[in-house]
Formats: sequence, structure tokens, C-alpha cells
Amino acid sequence: MAVIGLAAYAAHLKGLPMTSKNIRDNLRVVADPPDETILPGQFKKAFDLLKQGKQINYDGAGGTVDFGKNGDVQTPIDIWKYSNGKIITVRSIWPVPKI
Repeated sequence: MAVIGLAAYAAHLKGLPMTSKNIRDNLRVVADPPDETILPGQFKKAFDLLKQGKQINYDGAGGTVDFGKNGDVQTPIDIWKYSNGKIITVRSIWPVPKI
């Protein structure tokens, strides 16, 4: 949802009407590398950078939110375990090939 909201804001800044196409066309503007990484809770920073005409790379609470060439979200699924009072990542699985 954060990526959709940021994409809508990026479209708004460009003077585009709020249509699903314009939001879709701005998803990569707000969520793909190599631009400045934005973490959850850094929305003010994201808005400021977008106002400056810069692209950003939002990384969600669950990990990266990058899009493949066909619009597939390129994000890993992490498998965790609880051990000795800590959460440990056992492994990460990429459901679709990382681009």
C-alpha cells in the first residue's frame, strides 16, 4: 500500500490525473533501485525527494519492493526461526527470478 500511495503522490506531482494507469506508471519511480532507499516511516523524506523531482527506492517492512520487467514484485520470502531469544533468518527464497 505504501508503494501505491507513493506512486500516486509522484503522479500528482507531475500534474497527472489519479488514474490506475498513471499510478502504475509511477511504481518504478518510487520502488526500484538504484535510487535513494526509503525505509518504512520515512515518508516525509520520500515526499521531499519526490518534490525535488528525484526517484526513490522504497523498501518495505518485509523487504525490498522491486518490480521485474513484467511488473512482478521482486521480493524474497524469508524463513525465520527463533533461537536463543533472537529471530534468525534461515534462508531467503525468491519466488520469481531476480532481475
